[in-house]
Amino acid sequence: MPVRQAADEIAAVGASLEQLGDLDAARIAYRAAAEIDLADTELQQSWGGPFNGQQKRCALFLDLIERTDPQAIIETGTYRATTTKFMAEHFQRAIFTCEIVPRQFFQSQKKLATYPQVSVVEADSRRFLEDVLAQIGDGALLFFYLDAHWQEDLPLREELDIILRHGRPSIIMIDDFRVPFDEGYKFDDYGPGKVLDLSFLGFLRDEPIHIFFPRTPSELETGARRGCVVLSTADLAPLVALSEFLRAADWRDWVLIQHQTELSQAIVERAACEARLTKLEATLAAERTAGEARLMELEATLAAERTAGEARLMELEATLAAERTAGEARLTELEATLAAERAAGEARVTELEATLGAERAAGEARLTELEAMLKAGREKNVNDKVRLTSELHGLRRRVSELLPNA
Repeated sequence: MPVRQAADEIAAVGASLEQLGDLDAARIAYRAAAEIDLADTELQQSWGGPFNGQQKRCALFLDLIERTDPQAIIETGTYRATTTKFMAEHFQRAIFTCEIVPRQFFQSQKKLATYPQVSVVEADSRRFLEDVLAQIGDGALLFFYLDAHWQEDLPLREELDIILRHGRPSIIMIDDFRVPFDEGYKFDDYGPGKVLDLSFLGFLRDEPIHIFFPRTPSELETGARRGCVVLSTADLAPLVALSEFLRAADWRDWVLIQHQTELSQAIVERAACEARLTKLEATLAAERTAGEARLMELEATLAAERTAGEARLMELEATLAAERTAGEARLTELEATLAAERAAGEARVTELEATLGAERAAGEARLTELEAMLKAGREKNVNDKVRLTSELHGLRRRVSELLPNA
């Protein structure tokens, strides 16, 4: 069984135990799955490195940390701690991070154990932010990295409300955000009302919050090329605006830029569609010309075949007429032969009937003769019998006379 599949199955057992209410056993299963995951180097680098493997984003993070010198970093959505580990290697002050998925929490907890300034908490990001901000003193400059959004759960709006309500000087970097002027950066879209773009930040339009987007073109970025947005409270905006990695504007200007970008994109797409249409029309015209030429060729072929067919038909009709004439002559000949044979047959029948009549008459005469002879013979036999009987009686009398004692 592959190692990763084994870890998935153990985690599934943990989820079943959790549903059954056996939380201790469930956590043991999650921890075991996490230990297996930690040994999977490919899995640990599934996003290509810190900040989704994006080198320019790493440089932006380091630039903001150096410029603003925050008292702490607060991250939501530790995942496998790849980005958190990078932060810990470049920032010695407190780092607070949370992960709500037990399997990933245990991975992060172990991976970050060697960094004493890092606190890993297994919690929902909203409750985590409330707890951490309650611990940190008022006026502390904070850097937030928000990456806890995923599928059905989209806590981003509430996270921002919590951060801004506490009123700390803050820099907020949000991952997976649409860059309004660069469609090359990918972003999260979970359906209507759940798209990470400027419309999601509409509630900030009248707030003293400055909005920045990456200046680096997406084609010069590395890794997954996920978009981001950086928000800054007004007191930090002058420092953030100095970063060579960011472009600054207010919400309305960014919306206008996004609309201009969408319009430009639409114009480009329309031009591409028109070019494609022109190409298709040219192709269609070429295919029509070729089709018409082919049609003419087929019509010529059909005409030639029709002419040849008509000639062949005439030939066959002539042959049929000749064969019909020959057949009719042969039929006449056969009819004459049949008539002659019928006449000869009838004469022969007449002859045979005459012969039969003569033979029947001769037979009847012979029969009459034989019957007469038979009658004469029968009468003679009767007469002979009477005679012989009389002679026998006479002989008996003579014997009696000669032999009286016999």
